[in-house]
Amino acid sequence: MDQFETALRTVVGDIGKIVANDGGSLEFTDYQPDSRQLTVAFTPAGNDECSACTIDAAMVRAFLTEAAKAHDVPVETLHIDTPSAT
Repeated sequence: MDQFETALRTVVGDIGKIVANDGGSLEFTDYQPDSRQLTVAFTPAGNDECSACTIDAAMVRAFLTEAAKAHDVPVETLHIDTPSAT
């Protein structure tokens, strides 16, 4: 595991705590240093009364992008895998 992956695992874990407090989950899946691609698994919190009241994929993307920049980790592509609606 390289220094970038270690930093990203920490970043995803920290943001994952915020997501968990909201009722969702966020997990590190993979980082490809050659292509600078980060993949995470995100399950949003369910809130039928107010979907805008929970953290969504766009917010997770913004958090991760800013956190990676703050830690000087090169991420060019960010994939957020979410469960399919049934």
